[in-house]
Amino acid sequence: MLPKRWTEYISWRAALAYFFVVVPILVAASAYVEYPAVFGDWPYLKLIALTAASAGIASALFATEYNERLWVVVPGGILAGIGGAMIFAMYVDSLSPRGRMTQWYDLLFLIGAIPGFLLIWVLRRIVHRKRDQRAA
Repeated sequence: MLPKRWTEYISWRAALAYFFVVVPILVAASAYVEYPAVFGDWPYLKLIALTAASAGIASALFATEYNERLWVVVPGGILAGIGGAMIFAMYVDSLSPRGRMTQWYDLLFLIGAIPGFLLIWVLRRIVHRKRDQRAA
């Protein structure tokens, strides 16, 4: 039996977080490749700022959804957005349009975001270790 509402599967905050991860980052990446004039002057900086802001907002929404502290996950989310955009833009700018493999764009963002994910993991381990020590 199917649920009557989609909110039985996912909350509003989690849905908004997924929106801020998928739509701004993928649309910005596609626009950066296909229509670079959209970004005007300083396209590289604008791409990095857009992805960092959307990843920071998404990580803040996930943090409030799962009762996590904001200062633990937001810096990692911002770092993930910056790293993903930098790796992506360097790849796109370094190759000619014929040499690009468009199916790897999402993977490049993921590879560039790994340092941000590691920062989130380390900060969560530190915070939860302190929380467990206070509880004992």
